[in-house]
Amino acid sequence: MQLKKGGEKSIFKKLWFWIVMLVVVVGIVMVMGNSEDSTDDLQGGKFDLNIDLVKNGAPEMISDITYQQAYEYFFDSPQWRGFTADTGEEVVEFTGKCIYYDQDAQVYIQFVIEDEETFSMYYAHMKVDGETVSMGEREFLELAYTPFETYSQEVLGKELDDNVQALFEQLYESLN
Repeated sequence: MQLKKGGEKSIFKKLWFWIVMLVVVVGIVMVMGNSEDSTDDLQGGKFDLNIDLVKNGAPEMISDITYQQAYEYFFDSPQWRGFTADTGEEVVEFTGKCIYYDQDAQVYIQFVIEDEETFSMYYAHMKVDGETVSMGEREFLELAYTPFETYSQEVLGKELDDNVQALFEQLYESLN
């Protein structure tokens, strides 16, 4: 802003300036309110039903904790979306943030819908510092197990069932 000679009316005191500013602010708010982020849930019909199926589902051996409970507690910025893959399979994708070896990581987990009542974890990967991190079987298993273990300990105040822990340890060790 330039210095003005005393007595000159500042632009901030003119009515037309404030009307223009109001129009600009309202326009910005409307554009921001209507913008869509491609990682948001895809809405409608089968996608909503598929997302709900996965969110409300639970691993067979940890039936008292849903994927929604475990994932939305463990991961920051959780998002769910449904889509149809190029192969024709219906997929629900979860994304969220966590810490991986002391670095911020973005996690992507995909579930394939098998029928109206069943699904399976199909694919997962992470991005750390913008680079995709290869996930071996151990990392995949850890990613599948750790959110449930953490939820059980920190929210329910108990360890997972001994059989579940033993199975996880046995599987994890067999992948060495």
